[in-house]
Amino acid sequence: MRACDVRGRCFELSADGNLAMVLQHEIDHLEGILIIDHLRERAQRAMGLHNEAG
Repeated sequence: MRACDVRGRCFELSADGNLAMVLQHEIDHLEGILIIDHLRERAQRAMGLHNEAG
């Protein structure tokens, strides 16, 4: 991911495993996505109801 620190210096960060999940979780918060939204999507897929287009 690309980001900037509090002084405006940009940097890139590569992550995997738990750190990647934590970063995605925080990015989701910034975009207004909650964990329940992901759970709903998984449940819909499991029931064959999820539409990949939206």
